[in-house]
This record gives sequence, structure tokens and C-alpha cells, in this order.
Amino acid sequence: MPPNPVRTAFIVCTIGFGFSVAGFVIGRSTTDSSPRASSRVSISASALSPFRASAISETGTVFPASTSLTLTPSAWKTLLASPSSPVTEQTLLDSLRTLAPTNPTLALELAQTAPTPRQRDEFIRAALHGWGTADPQAAAQWTLAHVRLGQRRLAVEALIGGAISDPAAAIHAAQFLCSADSLLQSDHGHTLITALTRTGRFDLATEFAATASGEFRAYWLSTAFSQWANYQPAAAFSAAQTLSDSPARTEALQGAIAGWAASDPAALVAHAEKLPSSTLRASALREGLQQWVSLDPVAASAWMDRLDPSRDLDPGAAAVATTPVIVEKKPDVAASWAESIVDPQLRADTLLDLIRLWATRDPGAARSYAVNSPALRPETRELALSSLQPDP
Repeated sequence: MPPNPVRTAFIVCTIGFGFSVAGFVIGRSTTDSSPRASSRVSISASALSPFRASAISETGTVFPASTSLTLTPSAWKTLLASPSSPVTEQTLLDSLRTLAPTNPTLALELAQTAPTPRQRDEFIRAALHGWGTADPQAAAQWTLAHVRLGQRRLAVEALIGGAISDPAAAIHAAQFLCSADSLLQSDHGHTLITALTRTGRFDLATEFAATASGEFRAYWLSTAFSQWANYQPAAAFSAAQTLSDSPARTEALQGAIAGWAASDPAALVAHAEKLPSSTLRASALREGLQQWVSLDPVAASAWMDRLDPSRDLDPGAAAVATTPVIVEKKPDVAASWAESIVDPQLRADTLLDLIRLWATRDPGAARSYAVNSPALRPETRELALSSLQPDP
């Protein structure tokens, strides 16, 4: 469809006044029959078993005292005696992270002496973080032995966060945790994948996710490729397409689409437009258009306006039709978008949502449309009028 100069002029002018959506909607007529122009909680005080210094040695690892330690029990006691504040607490946390790699026994003993449950929880996690940089396997064994099931996830996040500087060691520890802590296997795998993607090791994150059992693989693959697509969407999408296993490829592509839609929906839509007609193309257009409409309804609507109505574009049309600012400024234009939806059920549902939203702003006009519009199926009209009945 050739560009509409009137529509374009209105869009430009209204954007200048801050009403970008109104600029689009004024240019569209309801009678136009032409083509359409997805704070962390602290571990409770009772979550940890009483600490025993011998617990460390029970894991099979012995840590000799370091001759270079600057944090001693007396120094720690002095630090704790200082007035509590974010600054002093951060000093304590940093001290534990520094001490734990060389003397986890002492670090955990000191952490247990914190005066409040909140501080004790945070100090223990700081010690686990530091221990994870040196021996994540031993830290994982201690965590399984001393942290209750319901509170274990945060402890594992801390130690994996420390271990991730050595990806191979972090993966080894996570594999142990997943096998030894089956009830939290999904959480532990997700923690590792998130840590790997945060350090840019998307290759390792997706490789680890692909090795998961069928029960968790979909979740892990979706997480890995979604987070990858937040930063490198085209690369993530391309890598997902190379997976040989069909179910794994489907999950990976859905994750990549979700991440790309959240990161740059307009680029996803442009990429999807070039794909051959398929379920993948429809999914990419659906996710991309819905996100694009929420960010920039003018640009998304103008893009859709060039094309003939189709089921692939239906979700975008539905999103435009139920955009609050469009319904408020030009409900007739919102209605025209809803009426152009090809899928009968989605069209009916969108019209019903539009009428309900319209009624919050102009009940009389919404009721008039519900009574008189030929676009409504009888059952949709009945539902719409029922929803507009005043409360008894």
C-alpha cells in the first residue's frame, strides 16, 4: 500500500506534541476496507544446622590456616562492634569473601557469630561465595549438608557466583548439585546457566542446557537462549536453528525469540518477515509485534499497515486494538484494527476486550458499538452487553 501522506503528516505533528499514538490513529478510518495499512530473600536463621568446625573436614577437603590472613577472630570482633551501617556491613562481607578461599572453616565460624539472623544469612552466603572461588565442590557438599532444602537455592547462587570465574569448576559443582539434590535440580541448573550467560559464556550455557534430561531441558534451553538473545539475538537465533534434535531446537528457538522480542522487537519483526511461512515465522511475528506495539505503537502500526491482513499479523493487530491510549484517543480506529483480525476467535476476543476497555472511558459509546456493530457475533454481543450491565 502506498504511504498515506495525511497519515504521515498527522503522525509527525502529533509526535512533536507528545501524542505519538494519536498521530497514527487520526489517520486511520474505521470504514477503510483496504489492506492493513514473555531482592533476594535471606535464608532464615533456622535454615542452617549448628556449625561444627569439623564439618569442613568431613567433606574430604582439609584447608590449612593461611599465614597471610589479616582477618582474625579478634579483628572480626572489633569490626562487629562498630555501629552497623551499609558501609561497615559491606566491609564485613568483603572480609569474609577474602578469607574463605584460604580458610573456609574460620570464615564460616565468624559468619555464624553475626548478631542478627539477617546478617548471619548474608555472611554465610559471602563465605560460600569466597569458598566457591577456591573449591566449589567442597562448598557445594557443605551446603547440601547444612542448608535446609527450602533455603538452599540462595546458598547455591552464592557459591556458583564465586565459582563462575572458573567455568569448568562451576559446571562440575553444578553437576554434582544436580545429581545429589534432585529436588532442586531445575533450580541449580538454572543458576549455573544464568551465571554463565552473565559472564558471556553463552556457548557453555547452551551446551550445558542441551545435556539436561527431558524433564528440565526445555526450561534450561529456553533460559540459555533467551538470555543469549538479550545481547546477541541474531547469533542466538542462528545457533538455535543448528540444533539437530527437533524438540530441543524448538525450545531453543522459542527462547531466542522471547529474548530478541524483549531486547529489540522491531529487529525481530524485520528478521521474521524474511522467513518462509511457518510456525516459526508466525511465532516470531507474534512475539515481536506484541512487544513492538507496547514500545512504539506508531511504528509498529505503520509497519503492519503496509501488509494485507493475515493470521501472522493478527496478534499485532490485537495488541494495537487494545492499546489503552489508542482506545482513549480514537476508539473507532482501535475497533477497525480489531475488526481486521482474520482469526474468528481472536477477533471476537479482541472486540470483547476492546469494548470493556472502551467502557471504562466512555460507557455510552462502548454500549452503542456493542449494540450496533455488525462485526460482533451474536454470542460476543451478548457477552459484551452483559459485561456492561451496571452492578446491582
